[in-house]
Amino acid sequence: MFYDLIAATSIGMTIPALILCVWVMVRYHGTFQCITKECIKFRRFVAISPTDWIGLGIFIGFLGELVDGLYWFVTWITIYYDIPVSSTLERWGVIANLPSRQWAIILAAYGHIRASYMVQPSFESEKFNRIMGLLVVAGLVASTVFFLLH
Repeated sequence: MFYDLIAATSIGMTIPALILCVWVMVRYHGTFQCITKECIKFRRFVAISPTDWIGLGIFIGFLGELVDGLYWFVTWITIYYDIPVSSTLERWGVIANLPSRQWAIILAAYGHIRASYMVQPSFESEKFNRIMGLLVVAGLVASTVFFLLH
């Protein structure tokens, strides 16, 4: 009974969470659009202001949360009501998590961290980009190790 109450509350509260994700994305869509146009025009990130990097991070972060929330909203409803497809949706949730959680968090963090170093430079941009690249490579190596050990 307690589990059912918590599960129903989680499913129900996902609705306002998804609506708020869309609302945030609508508010930051202009920033996202300007940044993508600037990047295409100049073929680099130099022309983007720290405020725009923060906006990009917010937009990407909430986009990831929206995709993740929608997937798990559907999945948890199928589990809650014992719909046969639930085990398949739950099993394949890792595929939904890769772009909506891991990659969205990495890209959102990149925007926020890059903006912070533009405002308070403490080490050069090349070093930051190398560290970000090394982190992604380390994640891919860890993924390979987990796969091989399975």
